[in-house]
Amino acid sequence: MERETNKDKIRVNKSLRIGEIQFKQGLISEEQLYQALEIQKTKKKILGDILVEKGFITEEVLAQALAGEYLLPFVDLTKESIEQNAVKMLSPAILKKYNAFPLRIERGHLIVAISDPLDILSLQEINRLSGYTARPVMATHRQIEAYINKYSGPMRDA
Repeated sequence: MERETNKDKIRVNKSLRIGEIQFKQGLISEEQLYQALEIQKTKKKILGDILVEKGFITEEVLAQALAGEYLLPFVDLTKESIEQNAVKMLSPAILKKYNAFPLRIERGHLIVAISDPLDILSLQEINRLSGYTARPVMATHRQIEAYINKYSGPMRDA
């Protein structure tokens, strides 16, 4: 019989999910996880953002870990082919609102870079507005934001 470790004691729930992924993958220590959770209680911020702000992980490491957990490809937008007709399917305001960036149309699907794999409602809205079924890929929030600005011009909050 295996001995129970501290990793096994961490319960899976929505407030711990991102931190748990990082912890189980060995990217943060148990102390860093609990420190971030304490900050989250007072500041009401997303745990992944706290982990990045505290310097415990990089935004890219966070996005890669989430991509792995949710079985989505992780992409570096600088290495992706981007089709103007795909980008123009959605307004800059929608792209900014959902922090999503359409890359191309591939086999009848709209390939869309996202930074939050749990935001199903935004993907449904992208499906509705584009007329295509969105196939998500993960990228960092900052990289998506930069590409929205690059292809659509700087945006105010949507």
